[in-house]
Amino acid sequence: MKIKLLSIALAAAAVGVQAKTIDADVGATQNSQATLIPIEPCPMKKQGAGSDTQNKIMPIDDCDGGGGGGGGSTGPTRAPSTPPSIKYAAFTQGDNQIDWSSSNGYGYSVKYKLEEQRNNGSWNIIYDGYGKQKSLANKSGGTYRYRVKGCNSKGCSSYRYGYKMSIKPKVTKDYESIYPGLVASRTSDSSFINNNKRFYDVNKEASSRTSGGSNLRTTSFLHNLGKGFGLTEGQYAPEEVCLKPDDLYVNSSNVNSSDLRIHQLETREDLYEKLDLDISASLSMSIGKFGTQADAKYQLFREAQMHQEYSTLLMKWERKAERLDLQSSTPRKLKNYYVNNYLNPYDGTTVPEVDFRNNCGDRYLSAVVTGARIYVLLEIKNENYSSTEMENISWDVKAKFAEIINASSTGSISTETRRMFEKFEVSFKAVTEGGSSPTQTVKNLTIDNVKDYFNNFIAGVKPSGYVALDREFSHYPVPVQYNTLNYHDVFADHRPLRNQLTRWIALDNQVNDRCASLTGVSSSYDALCNAAKRNIGWQATHCASGEEWVDCRSPYSAKFTDDSNNTSFINFTSKFYNEIPSLYAPNSETYTETWFDITAPKPGWLGAGKWRGDSKETCLPTKCIVDHAKMFASAGGPSGTRAILGSQIYVNEYKAKDGNASHTLLPKPNGQKCLKSVVNIKSDGWPGRDDARYRGSQSFHGLCPQKMTYILP
Repeated sequence: MKIKLLSIALAAAAVGVQAKTIDADVGATQNSQATLIPIEPCPMKKQGAGSDTQNKIMPIDDCDGGGGGGGGSTGPTRAPSTPPSIKYAAFTQGDNQIDWSSSNGYGYSVKYKLEEQRNNGSWNIIYDGYGKQKSLANKSGGTYRYRVKGCNSKGCSSYRYGYKMSIKPKVTKDYESIYPGLVASRTSDSSFINNNKRFYDVNKEASSRTSGGSNLRTTSFLHNLGKGFGLTEGQYAPEEVCLKPDDLYVNSSNVNSSDLRIHQLETREDLYEKLDLDISASLSMSIGKFGTQADAKYQLFREAQMHQEYSTLLMKWERKAERLDLQSSTPRKLKNYYVNNYLNPYDGTTVPEVDFRNNCGDRYLSAVVTGARIYVLLEIKNENYSSTEMENISWDVKAKFAEIINASSTGSISTETRRMFEKFEVSFKAVTEGGSSPTQTVKNLTIDNVKDYFNNFIAGVKPSGYVALDREFSHYPVPVQYNTLNYHDVFADHRPLRNQLTRWIALDNQVNDRCASLTGVSSSYDALCNAAKRNIGWQATHCASGEEWVDCRSPYSAKFTDDSNNTSFINFTSKFYNEIPSLYAPNSETYTETWFDITAPKPGWLGAGKWRGDSKETCLPTKCIVDHAKMFASAGGPSGTRAILGSQIYVNEYKAKDGNASHTLLPKPNGQKCLKSVVNIKSDGWPGRDDARYRGSQSFHGLCPQKMTYILP
């Protein structure tokens, strides 16, 4: 939507602040001090009756094509700024989602062009529109990279580039050609499904559509009873019923319970569990973590700031409605076709058993509880407090939030509560399961609308919107002819590989936490972290996929492709395992402090002031980087004084007729980061006036290398 802006004069007070941004991936430097030009709003166009977006107001990008015809506005006077960021997973199995942030359109709508590069080939436009997100599905294997730019009638910004992403599609065999009788064996499945309508009642599909009416992504909550599940992959098997369905039936019972809880979260694993992503009790996490799952809960999990500077709370409300159990009048059995063709433990090979696992999973879904659920994640920024203070702050926020949610009506937020939430920069993010309109992405909320959002969701929870919440899995029964063998002799033993996978996932969590403080600080650190995530994802698929179990190695002995050369291999231990721990781990903050004490005496001239100044340079230790998460406004001081990224200015005493200050980031040739501060003050020369005085400190904050050993289970 085009908005009319008032002209704003960017007054440069007597301060020389030179905040230099280093970004190797932006093709051109934007002028951050250009004057804003007053502009007029563009007309709005209503779509025709035959359009998919009937009665929706859509922006016109260039307003009269930038010309003057009709006496209207001439449209944008400059091209948009470069989008500040572009994000996507480092590794996926074919589905991915690209997100980018908004360009500055200077009052006009911005149209984005997203381009894709595969295997270092040519760039191709895959999106051209006003959105800031693009979902892609079923991409073929290879190494991909994406870039985006903002455009209007005056031109386009430079590109914002993302880092490489690896795609390794899940390999699925054509089992119908390998086992010709498979199709015929499914006849009884169809009969069972048709005669058990509740088999499908736990399905719920929800679509997210663009404003133009096209499908953006469809999420299916498919949790059919009897459906196989692969424990290591965290995915449902392609077959629906691998059991013998002749005497199977579905039994239902009412639950009818509602529950509201607010959890204090300590670790990322704790968040994973409380978000109910741990659908397999024997595996703490799943391979879905490495991809861009459609499920909004995975998105919320990836976006959560689970590190030292934040405290995290999770509110979960759920309504459980009905329990559905897969029942049998006799001991459950596998289909005879599977026993005769997929399982043959006496032949000394594991291929048939692996085929069964890939087609039917390790276990099957034996029960579900239907209903609806909402999660609200609260992130509390409390970086300047001790662990004890942070704990108390979290409890206070938890109590205030509970008051908001439990209030009989929305009403107004008390001044005390609002001040607390603003002081600690509390943010709210929500996802839902079930209900009238399940969200497909994370919903950002505010203190003023979180209560309404919560109430509206609960009011919209109806039986027609129930989905499967809790799931129970059962082991497949061992065929009677193999009664002398244990379960894992028959179905192939995945337990050693599952344990290996948990090591890779634990490693991935620790790499993510350590790389979080590096984001956007340096392109070399970003590239290293991105390469580590890509290679961890590759290795995790080897451990998760039965066809590649032979390639599942320990993190101590695995080899990976080098990010700079996809054909060469490097040892993980000597590369990522050693380099990332020695970078910028949690608790590696440091800061240096310099004090100014300047006095400018009165001169002999009547009414004429005298200038006096001083300059200081304070440096971080060698190899430390500026902590860009630390950004403080100045407290008092010469007119126009403000802090740059990573610095804080605190003035104890300031008394002067005039003054100015500048603060500049000065990288040394050896890479050492320094802050140079220059302060000048002027006294008042009139009789009876005091000397000018400035006393204060400049602190410079950074992150320094700290060796930390990975903890692997």
